[in-house]
Amino acid sequence: MGEAAQIVETMDVGAFLTFLDARRPGERWELHDGVPRLMVGGTARHGILTANIIRAIFDAARSRGCRALTSTLWQANEFSAFEPDVVVACGRQDDLDRHIKNPVLVFEVLSPSTMRYDRGLQFDGYRRMESIQQIVFVYQDSIRVEAYFRNGDSWAESPKVLVSRTDSLAIPILGTSLPLEAVYLDVGALALRVACPFRNRSILPPPTRPRHCERSNPSEAPHGRLLGCFVANAPRNDDDPA
Repeated sequence: MGEAAQIVETMDVGAFLTFLDARRPGERWELHDGVPRLMVGGTARHGILTANIIRAIFDAARSRGCRALTSTLWQANEFSAFEPDVVVACGRQDDLDRHIKNPVLVFEVLSPSTMRYDRGLQFDGYRRMESIQQIVFVYQDSIRVEAYFRNGDSWAESPKVLVSRTDSLAIPILGTSLPLEAVYLDVGALALRVACPFRNRSILPPPTRPRHCERSNPSEAPHGRLLGCFVANAPRNDDDPA
């Protein structure tokens, strides 16, 4: 969710916080291997999804002595500091600290323009943080949630992929689950692309319309006909599946 800043000077987190003091109000920056990175603004849908996640896990986090936060930096190491869309931190934390140090759970709401960055450099940074137990990617152009879980000292090779509003994501660190219905609450009239359930991959390929997909129950696609992997309001074509 960011674009590289035109800055070549490297800095540690302390220098980065001083750098932030000189920036314009409202700008969002992260520090990656000593290089500041300006974060682009999100869409209204991005904000809705972020707020939905915070709302859905807030009580469970609080009951475990944790906090669900947004717009908060966390220090990955001496030269890196990230700002996840949603982060859960446990243990004592000074309210006046400018960054948190021990996150256990992070959520990123993916945008098409920044997906490669979020799932690449930033994802690697999250996995290197020993305190993080679960990393969750939430798509905003499709009903799709991917969750990676830490198993001891390593990470599961494949994510848990959920593609239906009726699915719920287990969050073991908080002893709860997150319904996708809560995540995607109030997200448009569902002009969303529905991910194919048989495409259990980390990144969906360019959308295609298969000729032999069963139709969904109409109650599952109230805003249009489900054509394979897509909710569509377009008129029927002769080559539509029967």
